[in-house]
Amino acid sequence: MERSFGKGGWIALALCCVFAATGCVSYSDSAPAKESIVFLHTNDEHGAIENYGRIAWMAEQLADTYDHVFLVSAGDLFSGSPVVDQYIIDGEDLRGRPIVDLMNRAGYDVAVIGNHEFDYGQLVLQERIAEAEFPLILANVDAHAALLDQPAPYVTLSTDAGTRVTFLGLLEVTPEEIPSTHPANLAGLEFYDPVDTAREYLYLADESDLLVGLTHLGFEWDKELAQTVGAFDLIFGGHCHTAIQSPQLHNDVLIAQAGEHAEYLGKVVVEISAEGDIVRREGQLIPIGEIGGTVAQIEQRIAYYQAQVEETFARPLIELPQPLAGNAELGSLMSDAIVETLEADFAFANHGGIRVDELAGVLTVGDIFDLEPFGNEIVIFDMEPDDIRSLISYAYARFERVDLQPGKLHYSITVDEDGDILAIELSYPDGTPLDETAVYTVGLGSYVAATYQFTARNEGVNTHRPHNELIVEYIEALEPDELSAYSGISRARAETLLPEDIDHCITWDQAAEHVGDILWVQGPVAGVFRTVYDRVFINIPVDYPNQEFVIMVHEQHVSTFDDAFGQGFESRLVGETVCVFGRVETFGGVPQILPTSPDHLRSRVLESACPGGCLPQ
Repeated sequence: MERSFGKGGWIALALCCVFAATGCVSYSDSAPAKESIVFLHTNDEHGAIENYGRIAWMAEQLADTYDHVFLVSAGDLFSGSPVVDQYIIDGEDLRGRPIVDLMNRAGYDVAVIGNHEFDYGQLVLQERIAEAEFPLILANVDAHAALLDQPAPYVTLSTDAGTRVTFLGLLEVTPEEIPSTHPANLAGLEFYDPVDTAREYLYLADESDLLVGLTHLGFEWDKELAQTVGAFDLIFGGHCHTAIQSPQLHNDVLIAQAGEHAEYLGKVVVEISAEGDIVRREGQLIPIGEIGGTVAQIEQRIAYYQAQVEETFARPLIELPQPLAGNAELGSLMSDAIVETLEADFAFANHGGIRVDELAGVLTVGDIFDLEPFGNEIVIFDMEPDDIRSLISYAYARFERVDLQPGKLHYSITVDEDGDILAIELSYPDGTPLDETAVYTVGLGSYVAATYQFTARNEGVNTHRPHNELIVEYIEALEPDELSAYSGISRARAETLLPEDIDHCITWDQAAEHVGDILWVQGPVAGVFRTVYDRVFINIPVDYPNQEFVIMVHEQHVSTFDDAFGQGFESRLVGETVCVFGRVETFGGVPQILPTSPDHLRSRVLESACPGGCLPQ
């Protein structure tokens, strides 16, 4: 995907790389080991409940071989599965309970609170913490003014041989000093920089035999933590879904992470000498599919929860005053759900992701999962208006029709008789044009983000929030009459501009009376194009003394311009009268025409003396 990267995005995280990392392990030539400890770790489970029987079985097998087994999670237990995220039974909000129950049964010892643990709100999180038979810890938060009880910052657990292992919980924060969840879920909570917080707990290294960072920061931030706070012996991380096949050693701190959705079970072995020194640290990822056994009782419990999906999907959400049908109405609803739940500026839903023709009557959870069955996670991009145009342009050219239904945005596409795009106009619902210099946050489903071509100011931030879950959340917050607003809605349209519609170019004197309009304007070429402030200008004189008629084109499209007119542009067009298609504006008192589409420059500047009219070539 073609993207240009600029300043940070909607959620500026530590650089998260989802890849299979390989690295080193550390060894020591100290005395033989007195005790061997195994740490089994998962992270970013996101509601995936189907593997806990095998995880528990592996823990039982290793307990026969090693002196002690710890089973830990680096956070984000919630958000990603309807079994977990829509578990509201007989009107009781039990979201998150299935995975906490299964982790209890599997024998987890400790977990850190991840950002998605806040997705259901603080009261639901508090109930799940109370149900957990293992501590959920977090150090870099102050909850004294919140509904959530203050979490324990750390927990110290001991092996049978008396080795003291302390786990310190740390969570990522954005530049807005909150974790990546809806701000409404965080009322009264104050979060602190995780690295600074870790420094406040350095004393734990003296009080413990092993100090373990249980972090939901991301791999790059884990490395920074290891480099700047070298007191940790181990870091088990999450948040970026990185599958580190062999744990990496940074500043003598071993960092491990196990991908996502419990597809891997991380295993790290630590051997301790009689003097309390670390003799050996090494680790690996075990693919869940390669674990040869399971615990029957846990499998039965998994089947029990999965069987309740039908009841979960039958839960009513709202009654529609009238049916919603077609891509425009359904797609607008779907894209608005992204904007409102994630507080993005705009969003788009592609027609291929709309899987029903109509919604009517009493809507249920199951209806929404029929509407969007893929569970595409929403990715947030920073985009300028021309970046948004590049997305719309690609989608239109790919399907030869409007494909993207926008949220909180209107757009119109003007094409010529060959289907080439002449203009894409973007505006707010009230008709106000977008600020062409502003950067907006735009939500896209992960399928569109991965398969459509467009430019953006950043590489995108995956919220790991499934689109169908967001639609359910959005609808539950609406009144029935608010859904009526989607009946007959039209936010995206395409119009064909035929030659007879542009049978002449108006003069600049006439065009100057239509600031803000899209017009064909004629004038003789007096100068050549040049680059100023990373933009290209074509200078055409007008009837005003000492002023120029300016056509502004982004630098990234210069090659397209060259292709359209060839290297002989200057000699061929100086003195010629040309027609320019664009929006009339003024800049510093100088008349100009802004291009209205990022690609089709041939349709904007036409090499013609306009005898009897100025037509596209």
